[in-house]
Amino acid sequence: MVINHSTAHVPNDIVASADWNANHTGTLNHGTELTNVTADQHHAQIHDAASHSDITVTGANIDAAFAHVSADGSSHADVVANSLKETNVSTTLSTGTVNATTYGITSDGGVDDVVLVEATTDAAGLLGADKWDEIVANSLKNTNVTTNLSAGTRTATTIDVNSSDGTNATLVEADTTNAGILGSDKWDEIVANTAKVSYVKTNVKGHVAHGATAGTARATGFTSVEWVGSVEPTNAENGDTWIDTT
Repeated sequence: MVINHSTAHVPNDIVASADWNANHTGTLNHGTELTNVTADQHHAQIHDAASHSDITVTGANIDAAFAHVSADGSSHADVVANSLKETNVSTTLSTGTVNATTYGITSDGGVDDVVLVEATTDAAGLLGADKWDEIVANSLKNTNVTTNLSAGTRTATTIDVNSSDGTNATLVEADTTNAGILGSDKWDEIVANTAKVSYVKTNVKGHVAHGATAGTARATGFTSVEWVGSVEPTNAENGDTWIDTT
């Protein structure tokens, strides 16, 4: 009779080879491989120590079975060792190595377990010593203060604008391309041009058609005036002429 054992849960060293001399997988032949088990005595169930009342197990067999190494390489001794470890214990953190840009944190007084670095434009981090100094310097500055402006040094082409609490500015003379202040040379040119007579009549004769009105006003700005009318003009001056139209 040939039977196939697909599963066997009892390690080889629990049952002596004289009673169980075949592998726990594969095909077993009751005539040649199970020397002490007849076909009638065999029953279909899982082969473990709990289901075999006729198996004798010694203390040494049990110790060896529970000290076996699993398929993943771990042994019962590993389980025992891990069970003895303390869990959920407090961890004391303290300051480690510190410099201008990094801050070390150590666990339970050992070496630096983590080192925090200074923040950058792209990443968060520590406030470094240099940025600390900048913050202190900026905090010392006065804000929302009144600034007084006044005229400073003046030259022919520039004038300074002085600030009471900042940097002074220098205004320069205007040119063909850029706006600016009026320089002294251009000032002189403006004064000279303003003093000029823009329209002068020289040796030009005026003309007045006074008709029958003798008191018509004489035209101004002329050396002589030509009167045209039926009566003599009373406002004529020396050098004027009268054309009688009567």
